[in-house]
Amino acid sequence: MNAPDTAPEDAILEATRHAALQFAALRFGQLTSRLIWRLRRIPATGIVGDDYTCRTLWDEICVEVQDGPFDDGLFGDADETGLPDVPTAFDRTIAPILRAAIEALPQKEAVLLTLWAIDDWDEREQAETVGTINIDAMMTMLRTMLSRKASAVDLWKFRE
Repeated sequence: MNAPDTAPEDAILEATRHAALQFAALRFGQLTSRLIWRLRRIPATGIVGDDYTCRTLWDEICVEVQDGPFDDGLFGDADETGLPDVPTAFDRTIAPILRAAIEALPQKEAVLLTLWAIDDWDEREQAETVGTINIDAMMTMLRTMLSRKASAVDLWKFRE
C-alpha cells in the first residue's frame, strides 16, 4: 500500500489531492464544452477577413488558432517588444464570456478548479494560492483548453 517512508496522513492527503485534480480536469472539460456550445451561438465578428466563411465566434476562434493571428492573436503572449499584449479585439470579446462562466461556479468548486489550473506552478506559488480562487489562472486554463479544441477543427469548411 504505502511506501515504507510515507506516513498514512501523507498518503491520505495525496489521494485527496489526486481526486480533486481528477474532478477539476473533468469539470474543466465540461466547462470547455459548454463554452464552445455558447460560442457557436454568437454570430461571427468578421475579424478573420474574407478568406473564410465563418458564421460563429467559435468558427473564428478555430481559424484564429490555426491560421492566425488576425488581430495579434486570441491566445498570444507578449509582443515583439517583450511587453504584454494590449487586449485584442478577440480578447475583449471572449474574456467576458470566460469570466462569466467562471464567476457562475459555486465557490467551493472554483477553489478546486483553481487547484488544477495552478498544478504546473512551482510548489511555493501553489502553497500561496491553494484554497483560494484565482480567476486569471482559470481563464488561462480555459483559453488553453479552447485553443486545443479549436486546433482540432477541420478548417476546410470555412475556406472560400
